[in-house]
Amino acid sequence: MVKYTDTVKAADIGKAARIIVRKTLTLIAIGGLPGSGKSSVARMVAQELEAVHLNSDRIRRALFATRAYTPEESRAVYQALYQRAADALAAGSDVVLDATFAKAAYRQPIFNLARVTGTQLYFVWITCAPEVTAARLTARVGDVSEADVSVYHQLADQFEPIVGSDILDGSDIQVGSYIQIDNSAGFAELKQQVTDKLLARIH
Repeated sequence: MVKYTDTVKAADIGKAARIIVRKTLTLIAIGGLPGSGKSSVARMVAQELEAVHLNSDRIRRALFATRAYTPEESRAVYQALYQRAADALAAGSDVVLDATFAKAAYRQPIFNLARVTGTQLYFVWITCAPEVTAARLTARVGDVSEADVSVYHQLADQFEPIVGSDILDGSDIQVGSYIQIDNSAGFAELKQQVTDKLLARIH
């Protein structure tokens, strides 16, 4: 939250002004396979927008002491994700959802939520070269996500492609667009893509 003090930065004043002008709440769903960097993007976007960041891995850990990653468990995780998003939107906060969203059944409730709440929706899919993803997953230490290379391949095999009808499902929903960001290069390139492809549309 911006604090108005004698030392407040000009950037903070500008951010506050943009929030005041942008009255419609924003719901951003950021998906991608494990190791793609979706959580890094979600944290970046949530910080920039001062939005609530909801991470499916953290929710899974909160719900289940022992994670089995069964379909039933995943459904419970996504249901909790959507409920927390609805609560945050009702409280007047922008929301960033951070999950794999590999199946169409897990993506559709996002659009339903945006429609019901009159929220501006952006769906962002993070891609990454398989060899880069494998290296990142192998090097992970202490990450909230428990996904490893085997989980990556499992979800990649189960991935249901995103088609236009998933995103543009009617004029009664305010959908920004389907935005694809590649995270195969370094952080500087990733940050530039996030700024140009997503944040520039919101500000």
